[in-house]
This record gives sequence, C-alpha cells and structure tokens, in this order.
Amino acid sequence: DDVVASSDAPAIYGFSTKLDPKFLVNWSKTQDLNIQGQLNIGVRFFDFRVSFEKENASTVLYLSHGARGEKLADVLENINTFTEQHPGELILIKVKGFSDAKCKEKNLNELIAHEFGKRLKNYMLTRDEIQKKLPLATIGELVNTGKRVIVIFDIKRDPRHPTTKAEVVYDSRKFLFDAKDILGSPWGN
Repeated sequence: DDVVASSDAPAIYGFSTKLDPKFLVNWSKTQDLNIQGQLNIGVRFFDFRVSFEKENASTVLYLSHGARGEKLADVLENINTFTEQHPGELILIKVKGFSDAKCKEKNLNELIAHEFGKRLKNYMLTRDEIQKKLPLATIGELVNTGKRVIVIFDIKRDPRHPTTKAEVVYDSRKFLFDAKDILGSPWGN
C-alpha cells in the first residue's frame, strides 16, 4: 500500500514516513471499511478530517487521519449514490474545518463547502428548513423535510480574532450546522 502523510499533519509525521509503512497505516487507520462499506452495514454518522494536497495547479481535498485517505469528492459521490438508493436514511457528517493559518493561499473551508454543495446539494438539510434548532429537532421532523444529509461544521475558532474564515463560510452556507451548537466533543483535535 502507498502511504502518504497528509499536508496538514504535524511535524511528527515527517519522521513517521521513515518508519515501516504498516506502522503508519495501522496508527492512522480508523476504519476497516471504506465509506460505501460503512454505509452498507448501517453507519450513519461520520467524522471527516480533511487534508489537502497541491496537484498540478489545483488543491485536492482528501479524508485523512495522519495518512491521506480517499478523495473527499469520491466519498461524497458515494454518499450521494447511497442517498439516491435509500430515501429513508438520514446521514450525519461532522467535518472539521481548517484554521486560518492553513488558509493563507486559499480558503480551504470554502473548498470543503463547495465540494459538499456540488456533490450533495439535493440532499443537504439547511438551517432554514427546520423549525427547531438542532439537536432539538426529532428524527421524524428531519426526515419530513425530504433532506437526508446533515453537515455539522466544526469551526476552528481563534479567541484572538473575532471572526475566522471558517465562520464566514458557515454564515454564507445555510447547509452547514455549527458543531459547537450541536456536539459537545471533548476531542479538540
């Protein structure tokens, strides 16, 4: 297997790539199944960690956990196909946004939002389509909207700056739900 350390990984990964690739894969791998396989066995909540790579003149987004995984676009296409084939299923995706420090050349959070909008636009619930704020809405109320994908955006907030690039993206994309309002995750990273 080819193992590639993701571009957003801390410096520790620099020496990790000199280790046995099996070690890095075992340390980085969080699931034995790809997204399609997980959907097929009933997984309906996903925690996406996104990294990026410069490929030719463009920036390509990948799922990653230390080592680079599948392309985000491919994963979202798999979810799109699954939602077309299974109209009664509700899927929740928490996606971790990039800090402003990572967004110097491009607003990577905007690239994430663009991929979701492009691949899942017909299925994503928007903040305007529900009466009660999440997490107070019931599953029945969510399913009755006809939308089947909820995207929870984990914004990288910097207490020194009142507004981050991720918050600007959140404000402009009604299909993003703020993780701080929905999930009390103790896992900051």
